[in-house]
Amino acid sequence: MTIYETIHGRRSVRPGAYTDAPVSREVLERLIGAANAAPSHRRLYPWRFIVFDSASAKTELGEYLAERQQANSENPVPAPKLRITRERPGKAAAAIAIVMNPDLEKLPEWEEVSATAAAVQNLWLALSAEDLAGYWSSPGTICKGAEEFLGLAEGEKCLGLFYLGYPAEQPGPIERPAVERKVEYR
Repeated sequence: MTIYETIHGRRSVRPGAYTDAPVSREVLERLIGAANAAPSHRRLYPWRFIVFDSASAKTELGEYLAERQQANSENPVPAPKLRITRERPGKAAAAIAIVMNPDLEKLPEWEEVSATAAAVQNLWLALSAEDLAGYWSSPGTICKGAEEFLGLAEGEKCLGLFYLGYPAEQPGPIERPAVERKVEYR
């Protein structure tokens, strides 16, 4: 498969559409290694990852997300919705918290966010080499107020959770806007 085929074939696949097959630590390390090869202005490499891959860690994450969902809501959250939130991490082989520690004295925050997003895109593209699928989720339950739960240092931010697993079936093609509508040559 060429890099172009990999890029055009990339899809978001949510937890729940994965098999229950585990992903080895060796594979996770290759994926994180691919993420870590992303470009970073001034070589600041502002990202790091917290991997929840054991059953107990995914259960703890799910409980935390459900508790935060209820705490953040002005009204009671329906039990089925809380159950889905609670069970989502367990439906993935791993859930990875995407953490960014921007150096705002050296670069504007948008550059650090962009570098971290490039790392996540590398991770996403590397999934295809392992026949895996992924989904980047950025719920407020993890992106705001989770510093203590995740053990973040001062200044660090969570940019979401990246779920991954072996897809139960290969996702089909999607229609994207024509490139001619997105480019202007001068």
